[in-house]
Amino acid sequence: DGVFALLLDDTTDTGAMWTAERVRDAITGVEPDAVLWAGVACYPAHGLTTDEVLDRADIALDAAREWRQHRIEVASAVES
Repeated sequence: DGVFALLLDDTTDTGAMWTAERVRDAITGVEPDAVLWAGVACYPAHGLTTDEVLDRADIALDAAREWRQHRIEVASAVES
């Protein structure tokens, strides 16, 4: 259905955004009309457990999908 997840070891949110941009460029190079929406969340900045990080990534992805064009959203940081 066109949905993919990438798990990047030892990668900051900035590094994850750069990776998503490279994926977007590769996809649109083959399929120019494709749109990439991405939600980025990193451990421990966005969650301390797997479920927390995945939930925050999902929320960020939902926010990205609100746009018609390409969009990469980074999750909000965990409050201490």
